[in-house]
Amino acid sequence: MTLTPKLMVATQALTGSTATYYTAPAGGAIIKEIILTNATSGAVTARVNLIASAGSAAAGNRIISDLTVPASATLVFSLSTVMANAEFIQALAGSAASINLTVSGVEIS
Repeated sequence: MTLTPKLMVATQALTGSTATYYTAPAGGAIIKEIILTNATSGAVTARVNLIASAGSAAAGNRIISDLTVPASATLVFSLSTVMANAEFIQALAGSAASINLTVSGVEIS
């Protein structure tokens, strides 16, 4: 088994509707850190879901649920969350292009 550090989601602005930002490879992955940065002068909500292969975003698979990110703030979440093959991360912001998402971790092969 090989563990490869990976920038899973290079800093990217969230859309205002649910979108996929990362899908785990065949060996799986481990999410180590999620960073949410509000690039605006007003508070904005963010939502992040960790979804099983062929699943869809729902309240039951949210790992960050409608969290208000204060104006010009950065929130950092340290994790050790395991993703199986083809599990994926979806996210959205309360206002498009207001919240930047960065995810780092380890891919398993």
